Amino acid sequence: MTQRFYLGLAIAAFSLLLLFVLTPRLRVWRNEKIRRKLESWLATGPSCLVAAKDGCSFCGGKRIKKIFYGSYARQDLLKRVEHSEVDAVRFYEHRCGDCGSLICKEKEDLLAQPTSLPTNESSNNEQARQLFLAGLQALEGKDFAQAEALFMKSLVLAPDRVSILTNLSAVQVVLQKYEPALAGAKKSVEIEPANLEGWLNCGLANARLGRFEAAVSDFKKAIEIAPDCFEASFELGLVLKELNRLGEAVESLQRALTLRPEDATARMQLKRARDELGAPG
Repeated sequence: MTQRFYLGLAIAAFSLLLLFVLTPRLRVWRNEKIRRKLESWLATGPSCLVAAKDGCSFCGGKRIKKIFYGSYARQDLLKRVEHSEVDAVRFYEHRCGDCGSLICKEKEDLLAQPTSLPTNESSNNEQARQLFLAGLQALEGKDFAQAEALFMKSLVLAPDRVSILTNLSAVQVVLQKYEPALAGAKKSVEIEPANLEGWLNCGLANARLGRFEAAVSDFKKAIEIAPDCFEASFELGLVLKELNRLGEAVESLQRALTLRPEDATARMQLKRARDELGAPG
């Protein structure tokens, strides 16, 4: 009886061992079979890389439906991490929504998902907003160092928020931190090319760094966005004056004075540019 018990126990253990060893390999074999089948399917029809993008060539329909066809998971048993999602490949058909004709076939690679817990995005956004509002209050009170610190903390939580980048850059120009101001301003206009304040900050930082040609380009872009922007025309006039392009400087300063006739500084700078040019006042 004892021998039979131990024999049965050994057989059960051996069966579990085989199951443990063979199951992953069977899964990989199955995935490999599915992969060959799907990639063979992909090779038999038109590819989306070369198919016409103007719609269905059969009926001329413009409504294209993307239909899931199949998928397989790719696993490397030597590198597989338990309890994490492995890479996968999905296959799709693009069919005409009017006549159902096949337009093309597509393969989509999906990267493995990270195993770390997701961050609370809504919480981060709210924290970033509160820090940003506190920074605006500090800026209004002309506490520029505090405003910079608050904007930088907000930027850590929302690194691509244009409003934070723009205000931080403006504060850093005031604090004479021109290189980081320029970096932030450049990033803001890369994200939002029509960001007027971003181009003004770029121009101011470049001008303070002595990069006058770059500043001219920045202020001209600001004027393209907002032709009635006094600051862009005024600062452009000052930079052109530094480059000894006096005729252009007079024109730009005159435009600035037209936009804000009561501005004494613009009037004075226009007079100086005219005097240097030898033009009548």
